[in-house]
Amino acid sequence: MSLNRYLKILEKFDSNNNHNANPKKILILSIASNDFIINCSIAHVLVKLGHQVTLLIQKPSEKLTQHFTGLSLRKIFPSIIKVIKKNEIKIESLKTLKEKKTNVSVKLKKEIYRQTEEDIKRILKNPLYLKNQKNKKLFETIKMNNFNFATTFESFVKKNNFDNYIIDSGSWAEYGVAFTILRELDKTITCYGYKNDKNTIMISKNTPFNNLNIEEAWKRNKHSSISKPYLTIEKLSKKEYYKKNVFLSFHTENPLNKDIIYKKLSLNKNAYTILILTNLAFDTTVLTRKTNYLFKSHFDWLKETINFLLPKKNCNIIIRPHPAEKLTNCNMSCEKYVDMYLDKLSDNFKILPSSTSINTYGLIEVADLGIVYSSDIGWEMILKNKPVISGGMGAAWGKNIQYDPKNLKEYFSKIDFFIKRKKITIPSVKKKNAEKFMNFYMKEVPKTFPFPLFEYWNNHTFDEVERIFKNSKISSKYKKTFEILSESLVRVKGVI
Repeated sequence: MSLNRYLKILEKFDSNNNHNANPKKILILSIASNDFIINCSIAHVLVKLGHQVTLLIQKPSEKLTQHFTGLSLRKIFPSIIKVIKKNEIKIESLKTLKEKKTNVSVKLKKEIYRQTEEDIKRILKNPLYLKNQKNKKLFETIKMNNFNFATTFESFVKKNNFDNYIIDSGSWAEYGVAFTILRELDKTITCYGYKNDKNTIMISKNTPFNNLNIEEAWKRNKHSSISKPYLTIEKLSKKEYYKKNVFLSFHTENPLNKDIIYKKLSLNKNAYTILILTNLAFDTTVLTRKTNYLFKSHFDWLKETINFLLPKKNCNIIIRPHPAEKLTNCNMSCEKYVDMYLDKLSDNFKILPSSTSINTYGLIEVADLGIVYSSDIGWEMILKNKPVISGGMGAAWGKNIQYDPKNLKEYFSKIDFFIKRKKITIPSVKKKNAEKFMNFYMKEVPKTFPFPLFEYWNNHTFDEVERIFKNSKISSKYKKTFEILSESLVRVKGVI
């Protein structure tokens, strides 16, 4: 019944004919079912702000309806489209466009192939998928879908002119292909993406969301003073933080004290303890080329790091898989990877199962050194006065927070450096930068947003959406977010 309720809210929409002295022509690309309602909602708010909005969709198919239960989107879709048009939003459908398909460039063909490789890993939830006949067929199907989309979308963009193109993330499937085309044609691109937070989004201009390009935004904020931290590491570590307002509850238990962890994991209290914290194995941020600047891949980093540590018998080495692996049905988790592709490890290696309830922040307390790929937990460990070495280019990379090696030799020598110096004090500038980064990354970068992923909409969400659509003005709580989404003059690259 949620789709029916959404339709009834759309029917009550009042654009109020708001005058905008500088209206923008905006295209919103909406391809998949799990973001159609979000994009439709964004379109309505932008119309309320006086912009001319076109919603570019594909004709509804199983792909557009598979995420909905009850009254399917397929059945209610014609009614929704009719109301959307009535609400002054133009609808274009790639399935019905008559444009002649254009030949794509060699460069675009290469990008489509690369995009397809990322897509199949994400779909199979396995960056090491078997290239058997079944998966080869799936690969070809995905590649053909991406190729057909590219030819139609490129032709459409060349024949139509918009001030701004809004696309979800810009990093997967047709959205990734669309981003490549728009970048080649020098268009203003706005990507938005969700962190593990129902109440905010991150907005990125002219770069895909998964590239985690926050350099320009950080430069504007790193010298600002913090009177009172927006969020403390102590609050972030507690299970209460995950009880509401997040999509995935990473921690269901509070951190254990050090003595319990030593006993539970049979750790040698006198040994140097290294904590290896992995990313979600199929996350788009670890599949992108930017992140893999030192190692071939996330798993390559894990394998080479473990192999380097094998002779370090006097060290406790804890491998803690990302908690999202147990929540996303990951088909090739870090735990499975170690078990399948590495020889049996000695007893000083402690590989926690993906399903462990042990809170990561308790493990930080017993660690002398943290090794991460591109995870946020790296800068969080710095706040706990623990040295951290990163092997991948994440959001905090290059900001004098973690230790970010420039080459493999430096990466491994840095590990040896810390092992030989068990007691080390984190430079105050790194801790200060970590505090500023937390405030920046958790408060300044996320933009308040009223539309969580549709599967998480509840009565409060529907009530809020109805207020937004019916009121004459957009609440100041959300107005800045939608102004950033609609802005076409911002030529910066990266997160706003």
